[in-house]
Amino acid sequence: MLCERCQNFDIQAFSRNAYPYRGYLLSAIGQSAREGCSFCNLLLHYAGISISSACDSSFLWRDWVHFSVVREANSTSTGFEDDGGLNISYLHVEFDFTDTELDLHVAADEGTPARDRRDITGRIVETGCLTERDIGFAKAWLANCDLDHPACHSTLFDTQTIDVANTPLPSRCIEIRDLGAMNSEGASSSSRMTESVLWDWRLSETSGQTGQYIILSHRWNEATEAYKTTRSNYSRRLEDIKHESPEMDLSPLFMDVCRLANRFHIRYVWIDTICIIQDDANDWKRESAKMADYYQQAWLTICATITAPHGGLITSMEAEDLPRVSRLPYRNKGGQQEGYFYVQCRHKDFIEAYKSSVTLSELLDRGWVHQEWTLSRRILTFSTLGIFLECQSSDPQAVFGDMVSMMTQRPGFGVQGRTGLDIGSKSRREPWLPSEPVGIEKILDDWGTTIERFSALRLTKTSQDMLVAIAGVAREVSRAIDSWRDRTPETRDKDACTIGHTRKYVCGIFMQYLWASLLWECTQLEDATRIKINGIPTWSWASIGGSKINFPSVWYRNTKVCNIFEAITIPVDELTWQPDFSRPMVNTIPEDEFGNDNRFVVLGIQAILQPVRIDEVFTSLGDAYRAGRVTCTYKEDNETWRRVSIPSNPNLIAGWASLEDPSYQTPAARRSSLEGIHALYIGKLNRQNEGWYQYVFKVLYLRPVERQGFTNCFERIGVGRLFGPDVERFFDAEEKTQIYLV
Repeated sequence: MLCERCQNFDIQAFSRNAYPYRGYLLSAIGQSAREGCSFCNLLLHYAGISISSACDSSFLWRDWVHFSVVREANSTSTGFEDDGGLNISYLHVEFDFTDTELDLHVAADEGTPARDRRDITGRIVETGCLTERDIGFAKAWLANCDLDHPACHSTLFDTQTIDVANTPLPSRCIEIRDLGAMNSEGASSSSRMTESVLWDWRLSETSGQTGQYIILSHRWNEATEAYKTTRSNYSRRLEDIKHESPEMDLSPLFMDVCRLANRFHIRYVWIDTICIIQDDANDWKRESAKMADYYQQAWLTICATITAPHGGLITSMEAEDLPRVSRLPYRNKGGQQEGYFYVQCRHKDFIEAYKSSVTLSELLDRGWVHQEWTLSRRILTFSTLGIFLECQSSDPQAVFGDMVSMMTQRPGFGVQGRTGLDIGSKSRREPWLPSEPVGIEKILDDWGTTIERFSALRLTKTSQDMLVAIAGVAREVSRAIDSWRDRTPETRDKDACTIGHTRKYVCGIFMQYLWASLLWECTQLEDATRIKINGIPTWSWASIGGSKINFPSVWYRNTKVCNIFEAITIPVDELTWQPDFSRPMVNTIPEDEFGNDNRFVVLGIQAILQPVRIDEVFTSLGDAYRAGRVTCTYKEDNETWRRVSIPSNPNLIAGWASLEDPSYQTPAARRSSLEGIHALYIGKLNRQNEGWYQYVFKVLYLRPVERQGFTNCFERIGVGRLFGPDVERFFDAEEKTQIYLV
């Protein structure tokens, strides 16, 4: 029921030229709520004000509740043009006493005067989250993105422009044929995902063709394995497979994605499980190298952040999770009532739903998905409160208009995932994209931050995928570096640390930033999770799995003190992932620079090498903290740092060491000392101390190893810093030596 005041509610009072505010006394709303008015009850309920407080508190009786409206006048937001209707989509409510504010969705049924005159153009949140209205809004949102977001027409670092209407198709796609027009009534596809639809699909060879396609980002599981394409079923999948056929060979998730593509009128879908021949190593190698382009050029990426109990896409929400709805009379300009319209409080939990269902989903805990998320230009995700849409130029948005502000300051960052790491908002460009092209320092800094995130995510096939799962982003960074070089031909790569070769990228590290990239450090997560990965050299961050990697900040006072004189590729057996030093070595860039062909490279380094002794961990965190301050290292996670001394003064602490090798992580190993270790000087920085300068040296800790075909060969066991007069004297007196790092 409604009170007399609400029965006389007049939406025409908010005409465009009228005073923008209308109001009720709070005490009057309290009295009406006590008498059973549904709208007054709704207002107090969502404002968090009890009926007794609204009615009985003597100091509240003069406080007002103010109403104003929010209009949506452009077609991309509501589906309506501004043609003279009120175009009201929200009521905004302000409470004087509590400073509380509410936004109320307003909606009207199709075919009613309120809707037809376009006075009421909003919508309420319903239990279905893939209704025709949802699809219509998503189409309008995507069309608006096409028209108004230039950043969404280009790749990650704006090195290539993408024709969103006609992009190159992947080598293979699922091709969908809508057969709705072939029935006797010419019926189109059903509006419900669960209803039977007249369509069929086949796996189609689409290399060299152009068009639009939808791509899926999902978790592999037992169901995924059961529906994968293999050499045995590949030929059959090239034939038409009827929707009603029991041999359609699509999981519930894959089927729902194809249904959704059909409703978007997109003919092609790319799903890795179906479109790559999974037991063909050569096919997987070729296609995995193209995945960066596939995700960047897709019309839309569907991320299965949560799925329904049957394994398909979420298509409905629980009614009890939705805000209450009330009904108010609709009056025309003459004051006559012509039906009703609905009001519903804007849901307060959208940010929480996005966080729990999207950013904290198990999907975004996967290493492969990090790349897919980063490279996709436009994403549709699923939550307990419906679907969200996001692109490279805007924050996530629910289909009824609610925004999730990311408050990002850097590209790809801002949302915390399950590991506690920022996994990225799609509004990664406009907050930081400068008016001039991005410089090399920015490009490489973003790459280091990307690796810090990626390193803590999970991979099912760690040895096989550690480098391949991030290769797409690496390829984009490489294109950005090339673009920067083209724009600034007179600029030299002063930090390249290279002599005698022209490589850009080896084993997960860009040579333009090599001297700093060698100084990565493991952040301890759990002892049991840290593993050493075969077939990747110890100097690369990718050689350690199960631990987050941190890269050091590079200060302007840094000076490089090493050089790379050689980079030699060692073949790796793809069954054991062990490097084969007996096979011919090559000093050229592999054809696939970003994949497993380039996963083991021996670096020839010319630098100063100093014997050191690594002792047990610091006896207290205070001592470790002081060692960090002295060496200009300001961090808190230093409880595993070890003390370091040099032979000329073994009783004096000369620095600290962080060891990443898993064999050094047990409590007993942390209490023991290591002999026969060498510090390799990588860089130095000036530290001002009471008016005079002293040097702090950035070093790698190495142990000697024997490898066929190499002399003076070492492998990395950790990273750290040295300082003090004895260290400076050794550095000044010693000549550089040539070593090989494996």
